[in-house]
Amino acid sequence: METEPQTACFDQIILAIDADSCLKLLGKGSTFMERRVLGNVKYLYDVTITHNDLAYMRKVRVG
Repeated sequence: METEPQTACFDQIILAIDADSCLKLLGKGSTFMERRVLGNVKYLYDVTITHNDLAYMRKVRVG
């Protein structure tokens, strides 16, 4: 079953993306302040293990 494409118009949009992607999206249209703020975001690549006890992680049935 095919449906026709739909369009919608909005006054504003919230776009949740990382700073690097945002800079690429803004391109040459970005302001000095946007380039300064987004260009100074520092990324940390780490792995965090909150808990690794499988017995603790199992769901407890209540009731």
